[in-house]
Amino acid sequence: MKFLKHVHAEMKKVVWPSRNTTMLYAFIVILVSIFVAYYLGFFDYLFTHFGLRELI
Repeated sequence: MKFLKHVHAEMKKVVWPSRNTTMLYAFIVILVSIFVAYYLGFFDYLFTHFGLRELI
């Protein structure tokens, strides 16, 4: 019980982000994820079509 009281007290101290802030951060994470996926896909394409032929 003591633990739960401490958890409840700590949760009262938490400053939760607003809805707009949460949506902005989610949008940024999605954009960065898409950028990284295209970046890795681009280099995968280059190494697959050009790099491996030179190595083999």
